[in-house]
Amino acid sequence: MASVGKNGKAAGKNKKVICITKEEAKEISGLADHEFEEAYEKASNITENVMQHGGDKMDRFMEHFAEEIDKWTEHFGGKIFK
Repeated sequence: MASVGKNGKAAGKNKKVICITKEEAKEISGLADHEFEEAYEKASNITENVMQHGGDKMDRFMEHFAEEIDKWTEHFGGKIFK
């Protein structure tokens, strides 16, 4: 997962990334326990969905890439991926 800097852009190699624990996030938020848990759960679901969609896109890319390799290698005597 990409880290985000203060300007909202992805942090590069030389950028310092600060990670905090769930407990630290709760303390910083100032929310009541049940409010924080609800917000944390929603954020976790968003993250999970983003990661899933990224994986789906990578799967589609790899399928397309394999098809292109197979097309290119047909004249060598066969397909590699199918």
